[in-house]
Order: sequence, then C-alpha cells, then structure tokens
Amino acid sequence: MRHQFLQTFGLADNALATKPGPAQRRSRNQIILRKILFTLLRTGFIPSHEHCVRRVMLRECRGSRKPNMKTTIAVLSAGLLSFGLVLPSHAAIVGWDFSSGMSPSQGSGTLTTIANFGETVGVSGGFGNPAPSLLFSPGGTGGSFTIQISGTGLSGFSVTYDGLAASPPLSQTWTYSTDNVTFTPLAGGPSPLTASWATYTADFSGVSALNGQSAVYLRDSFAGDAAFDNITVSAVPEPVNVALVVFGLCVGGVSVGRRMYSRVSA
Repeated sequence: MRHQFLQTFGLADNALATKPGPAQRRSRNQIILRKILFTLLRTGFIPSHEHCVRRVMLRECRGSRKPNMKTTIAVLSAGLLSFGLVLPSHAAIVGWDFSSGMSPSQGSGTLTTIANFGETVGVSGGFGNPAPSLLFSPGGTGGSFTIQISGTGLSGFSVTYDGLAASPPLSQTWTYSTDNVTFTPLAGGPSPLTASWATYTADFSGVSALNGQSAVYLRDSFAGDAAFDNITVSAVPEPVNVALVVFGLCVGGVSVGRRMYSRVSA
C-alpha cells in the first residue's frame, strides 16, 4: 500500500530510495511537496494560467535558487487556492419531490405555503397528474410558497422545479430575503406557467446579498391555480472552503508520505 502511495506522486524512484548526496541534499518534505505539486500541474488540477507557480518551482528544481521549504509550501498553497477558485460547481443542497409530504426528499430546509382567499393548498395529485405535487386549487386566487435554507458557506443560488397552471399563462414572481420580512423581486425571473408540465429555473446567482447568509428565503408568488413538483435548490460551495479542504488533504498526504519515505529509505 505504501508503495502505491509513493508511486502515485512519483516518489518511489532512485532519488528517494537512496540517501541524497551533499550536492543534492533536500529535506524529505521538500521532495514530497514538489512531487505533489508537479503531479497537480501535470494532471491539470492547478490551472495552466498559473505560470508563476510553474516558474518558481522550475527555478528551484533547476538549482537557480536555493531550495526553501517556506517557498515550497507557499507556492503549493497558492496553487491549491487557485485550484479551489475554479473547482466549485452547482450542487443540489435541498429538494422536494413530495413523496413524503412537505418534508425534503434530500438535504435540509423548510418549505412553507400561503393560500390566497378561497384557495386550498396541499400535497396531492391534480390537473391530470396522479403523482403527489404541491397543489394550489380550486379558488383561482393562487398563493405562494417560500423556501428557507441556510446559506452559510454557499453562493450562487438557483431553484429548479416543474410547474403547470390550470388557466395559463400564469405569471409567477420570485422574490428573496434574508430576514423573512423584506422581500426583493428577482430581476429576469422564469416565464409564465403553461397548461403542460415544464421545467423552470429561478436564477439567484447574480444576487450577492444572499451569499454566505445564515438564513436565505426564496419565494414564488402567483395569482391562480397551479401545481409544482421536483423543487430543487442548488448552490456553489465557497471556493476558499474547497481549497482549504484540498490543501488539508495534501498536507495529510505529505505526513503519510514522509513516514512511508522513512520506511523505504531505511
């Protein structure tokens, strides 16, 4: 197992199998960190535009400057932070398919509803769809549903869902809040609901006021009978958090590699 780890980063070679000579004396940590960094560069985990990282590491490798442990760690950290800036992508954090009523089918969050005068809201089949969905009928005055989630460590929110209207087209207005009191309309929201099931997206990725908030409220309002299903909220993890996780894994790898190096060299 230790040989597989060493081979992953090219550490099981003659340079490590024998004790370094005076002309090429380097600490074990320096060798392991360089191997890990070069592996990340070679596989594209650190973006190619990070030419400054490449230049510094190449200068140290060629001996044009004295190897320095602090420089090696700093360069590796910069590379991993850059890696973290391009890694994150949207991921589902909470969703409802209404197979379990109003409880989330995945993730953590709450969904509350408001029915306008004469309207009834509940989870049931309707509008020719036997599967359970969030159904607003038969008053014709509509209502709203509000999603509450924690936005800590998240940004770039979006809501994807299926919907239809009993009397199309039915306009829908998405708003957002961080205190559940003052709601701000979302510019460029989804198109009106139609008579057939279709997928819609409310994109809040341009609303920086929601990023990292401990409480995020997203609300869809409409003035007619409607049904909704497969509501999913997605967001992007903050880049720094991802980079720190990756850096922690590499530091752990260095520690393991150092112990394995000692056994191989012994």
